[in-house]
Order: sequence, then C-alpha cells, then structure tokens
Amino acid sequence: MTGLMVMFSTDRSVLHVRIEADAGRIKDVAVAYSETRDALYEDLRKEFSADLPRWHAQLIKADLTLRFSEPDILFAEGSSELKPAFKDILNDFFPDTWEF
Repeated sequence: MTGLMVMFSTDRSVLHVRIEADAGRIKDVAVAYSETRDALYEDLRKEFSADLPRWHAQLIKADLTLRFSEPDILFAEGSSELKPAFKDILNDFFPDTWEF
C-alpha cells in the first residue's frame, strides 16, 4: 500500500510539472500572438491612415477588421457588382496580385 501511495505521489508531482510547463508554453504563444497582432495593426495603420477617412472605414485593433461605415461604397443597391470605388480600395490592399 505504501508503494502505491509513493507511486501516486510521484505521478501527481510529474503531472503538476507538465501542467506548469504547458501553461508556460501557452503563455508564450499568447504573448507572441498579441505582439504579432499589435505589430500588424501598427503596420496597417501606418500604411492606410490617410486612406481610411476617404474610404469611410476604420481599422479595429482587436481582430484587425477593416470596418466600412458606409455600405454604399461596396455595392450598388440590389447589385452584386462591386462599385468602382470599392475596386480601387481592394486594389490598394492587393497591389500587383490581381485586378478587381
């Protein structure tokens, strides 16, 4: 019985060490993600800060979403065709990749 108690205590200690190591790795990944997201936000903000007011858009830091405040810029009412102004915006984002 004593042997079982020692084994259980040892297993528990090893498990505790593994959990702490995993928590450390998870924290490292979370920090790296946050730093990368913040750097991407700053790069996008610098690149498009002059364009955002003209586009009636804002860049959301939390998830790097580009939110347009005037949906009329995207499509004509009742149409699936992109408006020329929105095509220009997309071409700013994807230069030399494809033409919208």
